[in-house]
Amino acid sequence: MVRSAAALVLVLYLGLTAGAQRKHETPFGSSQPLEGALHGRIYSLPLNTRSLPDFEALHPKGDFYAYSLTVKTQDTFPWHGLPGPEWYALDYRGTFFAAKPMRLHFFLVSDDGSKLYIDDRCIIDNDGIHASRMKGGRVRLSQGLHRIRVSYFQGPAPYVALFLSVKVPDQDLKPFDVRDFAAPGDTSQPGLQERQQ
Repeated sequence: MVRSAAALVLVLYLGLTAGAQRKHETPFGSSQPLEGALHGRIYSLPLNTRSLPDFEALHPKGDFYAYSLTVKTQDTFPWHGLPGPEWYALDYRGTFFAAKPMRLHFFLVSDDGSKLYIDDRCIIDNDGIHASRMKGGRVRLSQGLHRIRVSYFQGPAPYVALFLSVKVPDQDLKPFDVRDFAAPGDTSQPGLQERQQ
């Protein structure tokens, strides 16, 4: 079951980024605020940084907003809003709603380091300088609102990647999108079925 889920995340990871890039100003999100989206802060890093920084000790250089993180492995570019093609970090934070108690299985692909936190607990540690690599982790959630954080840093060129997907019980593996986990009555966050109509 875990191997089939991992294989499926690779298919999603390779096949769904073209549409995501059309929606955003950059693969990492939009510089314009999006209601209910993940809010990413942008940071410059010193040359030869080897792991995720202490974000509290840094001053943000800008902001990105994204409903999902679906950046496939690709060449680095000096995208608008980023300090350059390498040596930067992004720290995304947001909330999502679990309609009932459930166990979620997350997969995180990155080049270079990344971590996934749910309710301030590290679920996936994919930190360090490395080529595109996937790691997974499970979390059991109570019904209600939960905090999510995805921290990422880009080290040396030439490649970049950041892709978060989730397996919900009785559903197929898919990219994690905060709109799929909207609180009841939150009209700013249409659910998956409404968005597909």
